Amino acid sequence: MAAMAAFVFLVGLALHGERPEAGLAPFKPAGLLTAFAPEDASEVEIADAGEIWRFRRDGRTWRAAEAPHAVPADAGQRIDTALRLLRDSRSSAHALARRDRACPFPPTTGWGRRLCA
Repeated sequence: MAAMAAFVFLVGLALHGERPEAGLAPFKPAGLLTAFAPEDASEVEIADAGEIWRFRRDGRTWRAAEAPHAVPADAGQRIDTALRLLRDSRSSAHALARRDRACPFPPTTGWGRRLCA
């Protein structure tokens, strides 16, 4: 009897129509600069340990306007990647804070294992 009820239930689900789109959602940037288009950037300034590098976009390539040291050959690709990540990627601090709020246990047990992933 239970098997027949389960079969009727499955047939009903199959004939019901289309399944809702599970997990498919349009992409929305979640980074620090969500309203920013990386291709619109024309100048970038990078500061590290008191030194400043300035780059300007010349068409599709980045050129060093000011550089205290030699610039790596792939600097333009790195800049483009960094700009995309600033727009698209949620910061790990934000994700960790959200995850830790949802986890009722301490971050690790006495054996160094996480209880909430």
